[in-house]
Amino acid sequence: MAFHRASQAEINLSALRDNFATVRRLLPPATEILAVVKADSYGHGVLPCAKTLINAGASGLGVAIGNEGIELRENGIDSPILVMGGFVPEEIGDLIHHDLEITLHDENQAIAVAKEARRQNKNVPVHLKIDTGMGRLGVLPSAVAELANYIDGEKSLSLAGVSTHLATAEWEDKKHSQEQIEKFRKITARFKKNRAHFPKFHCANSAGIINHPESWFDKVRPGIMLYGAFSSTRLAPILLESGADHPQLKPVMTWKCRILHIKSVPKGSPLSYGAIFTTQRDSRIALIGVGYADGLRRQLSNKMELLVQGKRVPQVGRICMDNTLIDVTDHPDIQVGDEAVIFGHQKGAFIPVEETAEKCDTVSYELLCAVGQRVPRVYIDSAGPTPANLERKKG
Repeated sequence: MAFHRASQAEINLSALRDNFATVRRLLPPATEILAVVKADSYGHGVLPCAKTLINAGASGLGVAIGNEGIELRENGIDSPILVMGGFVPEEIGDLIHHDLEITLHDENQAIAVAKEARRQNKNVPVHLKIDTGMGRLGVLPSAVAELANYIDGEKSLSLAGVSTHLATAEWEDKKHSQEQIEKFRKITARFKKNRAHFPKFHCANSAGIINHPESWFDKVRPGIMLYGAFSSTRLAPILLESGADHPQLKPVMTWKCRILHIKSVPKGSPLSYGAIFTTQRDSRIALIGVGYADGLRRQLSNKMELLVQGKRVPQVGRICMDNTLIDVTDHPDIQVGDEAVIFGHQKGAFIPVEETAEKCDTVSYELLCAVGQRVPRVYIDSAGPTPANLERKKG
């Protein structure tokens, strides 16, 4: 049966490749790039994006949970894959079996991983994560030496990396990030003093890469910037002033849909659930077949704009599970079948995902990740055939 949908997320793999190149130009040649592809590559589709990033020069891939790494392995990706998040004891065997690098946050985890590694007769690369001020996962600085010594004493484990994560890297006030970086720097100095061979040190997320060059260390972990978005709009001009050639990021996803219906309604007509919008004039109201079940957040009701024929039009009424209304009264040439863009480019106009996110008090990450599986991903790549048609194996 043919699969049709009046909405699609267009994923531009050429833009993804260009964004990786932008990151590469910012950094010293020896600094490695661990490309983060967690959460289905931030909603963009993990397999095509992961293959594109590896081919572009990523030294490895970062995922949040074990199943994400296992999916990549089962679809033929043999590059280093780091599981950056937490894990439960039951999954340790699968992590090791699939040759995933594991992030350790305490000694109990290290003991359990070492035991299973011995059982499988494998040497497992592990990364020691330090909590320098994020307050989530990670060993406190005072306990780093003890955990590192345990890892060093286990032949089944090898310390491949030492990391931390910045909590406020996008802020204009850099004090907290600088304190974190300085804590981390002191720990790295101790590692380098006491070892003949030391691991790769990594700290910088996307905002750190842009806003804190002192956080680059041996390896960086870009995520959202690879997909052409920012954690804060204030980072865009900082990137432009970085001195790198062509430092702009290109949005990778454009969320498109088509107008399914247009209705002329008189002044004073209430629209959609709750009647939270009433027409103030005789109006032409168009319907697009996407809603909150597709990831278009209900909190955006009466707050957002879309592009149709390169013109901004307001969304009106409550966003429904499957449908959303837009007011096209000012543009009588707009017709059924026309394309509407929720965020992205159209005919020289542009709605950045950050703009839409700010209108519902969230961040670009959430909107991109929220674009649901009912919305087909369509891949384009000016370089030639894309990896988009790979069969996606799970489990």
